Amino acid sequence: MLQETLDDQLVSLPLGLNSQLMVFCSGQRAVVKTAVGITLTFDWHSTVHVKLPSPYQGAVCGLCGNYNAMPQDDLTMRDSHPAPDATWLGENWRVALVPGCSSGCHWT
Repeated sequence: MLQETLDDQLVSLPLGLNSQLMVFCSGQRAVVKTAVGITLTFDWHSTVHVKLPSPYQGAVCGLCGNYNAMPQDDLTMRDSHPAPDATWLGENWRVALVPGCSSGCHWT
């Protein structure tokens, strides 16, 4: 049994929330599944994978691309212009400043 923090409370995984959300471990990854078919996987370090069902095709935008079967336009900023690189894309889609977080990647 794995425990994580949710709303400042320690909870055990697997965790179901009102039949709308399920959080569990699968191998070395955390998995979040929603009732509408969205699946997120997280490797507990830095990589998140997002899987969307087909009704979302062409209806999304942002850091994960636009799901239109054309990967060449996935690095698109809010103003529909292409981002020069992934760091620029991340800065463009940032929704809030978080204390302690910095811009760009700082590898140690």
